[in-house]
Amino acid sequence: MTQCINGIHKGKMRALHRSDSHRDPSRIRGLIAHLAVFSELAEAQVLELATRAHLLPLARGAALVRRGDTVPGVMGVSYGLLKLAARGTNGEERVLRLLGAGESFGAASVLLGRPCPVDVVAAADTLVIGIAPAPILELLDRDPKFARRLLIALAERTLGLLSEFADNALHRGIQRLAAYVESLARPYNGSGSHVATLPVAKSLVASRLGMKKETLSRLLHELAEDGLVSVSGREITILDRARLAELARNGSHPLTGEGTPAGRVSAEEGRALDRVASAIDSPV
Repeated sequence: MTQCINGIHKGKMRALHRSDSHRDPSRIRGLIAHLAVFSELAEAQVLELATRAHLLPLARGAALVRRGDTVPGVMGVSYGLLKLAARGTNGEERVLRLLGAGESFGAASVLLGRPCPVDVVAAADTLVIGIAPAPILELLDRDPKFARRLLIALAERTLGLLSEFADNALHRGIQRLAAYVESLARPYNGSGSHVATLPVAKSLVASRLGMKKETLSRLLHELAEDGLVSVSGREITILDRARLAELARNGSHPLTGEGTPAGRVSAEEGRALDRVASAIDSPV
């Protein structure tokens, strides 16, 4: 099992504490200011957090926290990529979320005092900023504006999870893939075309979308055959963005327009809608 930082990775932690660069408040201050949840703090507040924070460099594949461990505070990504994943009894991994630069996690566990419900592992070489729970809780008590911002961030994440749950329950794989590719689209070289670059290996993307790697490859091939995209490794050139966006929105076949007729819901979709409604009604 990959060793984790929390309580097990002793040698590495001792090395981190000996290194002044991992405790340098002036360096950490600038990195904290770029984390979205702390971006509106006053400079003095950021500096106060920086004096009680540290940096954790992780090599690809290293675990930051394992399921059931205590989260050592609010953890932000300075650069690199973290995957939040769950593993079933059969050993199959499901990637629930990917965290890139400027994103953070751990606030909910800090507020509730509960262990981490997932594995948090570096999907690339990553630099993490760790801020202990105490200064976060003190800041919440003193600064209503920060408390409101943190509440908004947690509320957005809750609604995002409900939206993802609904998408997985109701949308076909090709529709989820089209929406994901569309979300990654960036203008290419001022030519008017768009390119989407997968941030991680296709196996992790497939897990994130709730499908097998083979299914992802097949669906990408279908999109390419239909003239919507061309694929080269992790780079996907979008050939017809309007049709791709239509597929992402409505799930209709990009050529024939076939899909679930408007106003009709299958029995399976009806049961899925009931589950979504129950999830929305239950307390978070």
